[in-house]
Amino acid sequence: TSNFAENTATGSGGAVMVVNDFTGGIHDSMLTHNSAGASGGAVMVRGNFSGGLVGAQFDANQSGPGGHGGAMAVNGAFDGGITNSIFDSNISATGPGNGGALSVDGAFSNGITNSTFQNNKAGNEGLGGAVYLADTFSGGITGSQFEGNQALSGGAIYLHNGGIDNIGGQSLFDGNVATALNGRSSGAGGAIALNDGDLTISSAVFMRNKAVGEAGDPSS
Repeated sequence: TSNFAENTATGSGGAVMVVNDFTGGIHDSMLTHNSAGASGGAVMVRGNFSGGLVGAQFDANQSGPGGHGGAMAVNGAFDGGITNSIFDSNISATGPGNGGALSVDGAFSNGITNSTFQNNKAGNEGLGGAVYLADTFSGGITGSQFEGNQALSGGAIYLHNGGIDNIGGQSLFDGNVATALNGRSSGAGGAIALNDGDLTISSAVFMRNKAVGEAGDPSS
């Protein structure tokens, strides 16, 4: 097991900064209380990330003003998915900080499985309290929990391009909030917000999610 705790960076990547591609993934590791002055409170990858997150735990990491990905930010594609991992109480700070826990600009593949995202928060006017995805998402969401996350739109997940092929395996979306800030009239998608695409739900529970003025659960 690897541990990265209480590291800081004035720029991006509080614990780890990768200028090019990151291969091999992050497995059986804990990243806690790391902070960055820009994006990627714990981890910043400017290229593609491959190998996925397996048994990883990101707790109480924070990105800086205007930065994205309170725990982790990837400018390229994210390949390998997220399995048996936890993101707890991560924050993308003030400014339009997207992805309270995770922000990915490229395509995301291999889905999210048996993982927990709880109490993560996107900054003022930020999208995706837990996860912000700028490009396509594939692999579905299975057996995962999204609880108590908060953003302007997509209290748990915001997907800008494309849809989610399936949410199943008794995944839970509970108590996520899309809330208006800085004079905005309303939040959108208490649990999930899709900018453009389709959503399929086969076996999941949505409860106590809230949006100020618009849909409390999925929105598109």
